[in-house]
This record gives sequence, C-alpha cells and structure tokens, in this order.
Amino acid sequence: EVHAIVEDLSLKLGTSGEKWLQSATKKPKYFEFTPVELYAITERMKLAEPTINGDGKTDVANYVEFLHNVRNLKVRGARGYVGTSNIIWNSLPFGLNLCKNITALWISDFDVRMIHDLYSVRNTCKRVVIHYSMKKLSVSFVSQFH
Repeated sequence: EVHAIVEDLSLKLGTSGEKWLQSATKKPKYFEFTPVELYAITERMKLAEPTINGDGKTDVANYVEFLHNVRNLKVRGARGYVGTSNIIWNSLPFGLNLCKNITALWISDFDVRMIHDLYSVRNTCKRVVIHYSMKKLSVSFVSQFH
C-alpha cells in the first residue's frame, strides 16, 4: 500500500504541486495531507529503493521537493478505520523531517503524539493550530517545540 499511496502523491504533486506552491505565495493557504499519506511518505523514505519508477512521473523527488517548500501544512485525520481496511486513521506515526519551511501547522482530528520530528519545523513554524487532537496540553508535544 505504501508504494501505491506515494506514487499517487508523486504524480499529483509532480503535475500540480509547483502551481499550488506559486498560488500559495500570492494568497496563503494550507495544503492538506492525511495521516495515511504522511505515514506512507515516512515509510517510503526508509526503503532502500530507486527513487524513480520507469517514466519519472512518480519520482520520489516530487513530494520531497514539495514538502521541503510548502509553508502551510494541514494534517486532517479521521475517526475509525481507513476504508474497509483494519488500519485505524489515528494510529499511524509519521515524521515532518522533510518539511523545512513550515510557517503554519494545522492538526485536526489526529493524535498529535503520533507526529515525530517536530524539531525540524520548530525554527520556522510561527503558528500551530490544533483541533480535536489532544486531551490535554501534552508535555511531549510542547517539549519538541522548545
């Protein structure tokens, strides 16, 4: 499943990612990912495989470059299972180490404790919005920003 998800993202971001980034500089807006997509990216980056599959349209560089340049990122989870699978939306950990220029991070309906590598965004992130994603101000979440 990881390969299918990241190939779809690579294709999408390879064709429209640059346009989206340019329009977001004129009028700031959030680009939205699901925890499943960010988990798949995190897992794909751990694999020792070629970055290009044949035609180059699904090159890993498409989403790596996009995540490196995106400024406003929204992670929207959901309750329950992903489709008909046994995967629970809020049980998939992921890292934000590819996000080097985040100025705003919006987390909605997702357990913030599942996000790793927040240190990579703390120097650039000016705004954090959290909705329905934590029961109390978690020391582990806040400590990653200090």
